[in-house]
Amino acid sequence: MEKKKKKKEIKYLEGDLILTFHLTRLVGNDAHPLMQDWTNVALPTLTPLEQGNFDNLWRKAHSKIEGWNEEELKFKFISHLMDLGHLEDSNRYLTFCEREIFATVEDKYLYLKSDFMIAKGVLDRH
Repeated sequence: MEKKKKKKEIKYLEGDLILTFHLTRLVGNDAHPLMQDWTNVALPTLTPLEQGNFDNLWRKAHSKIEGWNEEELKFKFISHLMDLGHLEDSNRYLTFCEREIFATVEDKYLYLKSDFMIAKGVLDRH
C-alpha cells in the first residue's frame, strides 16, 4: 500500500495570513457582497411562542454567558438562536460544526477545523 505524502504543517498567526495572502479588511460600504447579503437579511417575524422562547433565552444568556465556555455557548445559546431565526429554513445559509476545511492557495496548503461556521453550503446540505 502506498503511503500518502504528508503536507508540511505550518501554523499561521493572523498577522502571517494577512501578510502572506495580502489580505485587507473590508468595512462599511466596501464590505464584500456576501457580507452585505448576510447583514441585510430581514429579521424574522416571531410568533408569540417564539418571542417568549427568545426572551427566556436572552435572560438566561444575559445572566450566565460570562461563565460559559465555547461549547456551552454554542449548545445553550447559538443553536437555539439559529433555530428561532429560521436561518436554515431559508436554504440561504447553513450552519456547520467541527468541519475540516482545506485548500491549496498560492502553493500553500491550508487546513483548519472550524468549531462553528455559518456559510453558503454547496455540497454539504443538511
